[in-house]
Amino acid sequence: MLYVGRNSISGFGRLQNCDKLHTRVFQQAGAEILFHIETRCVNTNNRVRLHARMESASPDHKVLFDTEPPPFFLDTTSIPGFAVRKNIRFGVAGGGPFFDLEGAETNLTLTLTDADGVSITEQLRVIVGSMEQLPELPDVDPPLPTPTVTATPS
Repeated sequence: MLYVGRNSISGFGRLQNCDKLHTRVFQQAGAEILFHIETRCVNTNNRVRLHARMESASPDHKVLFDTEPPPFFLDTTSIPGFAVRKNIRFGVAGGGPFFDLEGAETNLTLTLTDADGVSITEQLRVIVGSMEQLPELPDVDPPLPTPTVTATPS
């Protein structure tokens, strides 16, 4: 499993579909999107690779990023049972202005690959561009599907 989080002060803050993700704008000179990842059941004895792609509905920034940063180690001490990397930053492709990102719906696709070649992919539909400070999200597991029970007449 692979989760994406955004909290800036405490905890991890797992994102779910339709949550907001902050876009940090640098005075027309650039913009970046920052988030965290946490995972289980991967080899943490060596570096992992992360491919990240974010596609947008905004008119001037169709692909915000499609990149793979240098391999990195995951932290296995901060959240029991999970391997974590906080504050992963991705620069938004293309020049400014970045006003078209405000409230833009995006598809975020992350693929984490460990040293054994095991890959995990997570896809989220999130809203970006929120210029205000976002509230912290709770550290809760995403809801499991409710089983459907049908009664058969006897």
